Amino acid sequence: NLAALVRAGQFREDLRYRINTLTLEIPPLRERSEDVAPLAQALLAGASSACEAEQVEITPDALEVLRAYAWPGNIRELRNVLERALLFRKGSAIDRKALYFDRELEPDPGGAPALTLDEAEQKHIEQTLRRQGGRVDEAAKVLGVSRSALYAKLKKYRIGPSAE
Repeated sequence: NLAALVRAGQFREDLRYRINTLTLEIPPLRERSEDVAPLAQALLAGASSACEAEQVEITPDALEVLRAYAWPGNIRELRNVLERALLFRKGSAIDRKALYFDRELEPDPGGAPALTLDEAEQKHIEQTLRRQGGRVDEAAKVLGVSRSALYAKLKKYRIGPSAE
């Protein structure tokens, strides 16, 4: 907020007037899930031509995963995820397996001990379920498992209503 910085004496007012021709308020990508698919396709087309690769499609299940993600890094993170997927895809299309979200997999900066496989699975299921607004059927699709398999995991880890 440049106006606040000018008031606090941390930014020059004359410089603000030079660069502040037009102010656009755009909500973060996590609030505009309907924009993810067209943005992803445009970014992918640009990345494909930049690296002189063939035009690559995004599968519907991959688009579903992209729409469900929270995008803390907004469009820059979307671009990075797609560029990485373009490089590491198997075949002529980007599917959910080609998508990698490094924010989910970064080590804890506090130096927490490594998670067991069960703990990692539980955490991943909880995050996915939260991103899907508690909708088990949608979380199962994102996770690539059947609803019954996900319900069994929810019971095993005592997550949500099936834990009782």
